[in-house]
Amino acid sequence: VLDYLVQAEVVGGNPVFCDGTGTISASIIGNPPGLFVYLWTPDLGLSNPGQATTAVNLFQDTLTYTVTAYPLGMPGCASTAEVTVMLDPSIDAGQDAQMDICWNAGMLTLSEAYLNGTPDAGGVWTDIGGNVVTEFDPSLEVNQVFLYTVTNPATGCFKTAELSIEVLPIGTATCCSFDLYHDTLSASCAGYPD
Repeated sequence: VLDYLVQAEVVGGNPVFCDGTGTISASIIGNPPGLFVYLWTPDLGLSNPGQATTAVNLFQDTLTYTVTAYPLGMPGCASTAEVTVMLDPSIDAGQDAQMDICWNAGMLTLSEAYLNGTPDAGGVWTDIGGNVVTEFDPSLEVNQVFLYTVTNPATGCFKTAELSIEVLPIGTATCCSFDLYHDTLSASCAGYPD
């Protein structure tokens, strides 16, 4: 004879997964003694649907799971609880992009507009060393890779996109410029004759 009420609960509430993976857990309120059976349904994306804690690999934006728990050998005493898991839909860092820039183009202010897709504004740019940056100087003639990170402060989730910049060096024809109306000498590009 059971002298306690079997009542399942989901541990931790309804989680938001940043990248579609995480864990969900259930327990029996009061942690009574004995062995319990846990069955999660549907089992879509679950690594261990027959355990109290299971890893989730979410294949859609939102999914509700039901856990049924009961003392071993006593399915008539089952209790259920639900948990809804979802992806954080609120952030978009855009998609990776590559751009060429002339060595003499002047200081470049980094902008999400240089990325592909539809990146959210307000992200943070960092260099390969993790230093926060806002500008790039192509006159140094060094190719660079920058990461653009957008974070949702409510969930802690973040997404990143990469911008690869290739500097076209001195002597590249497309980087040469001169004034056709005022130049009396032959066109040159940083000292190199055309």
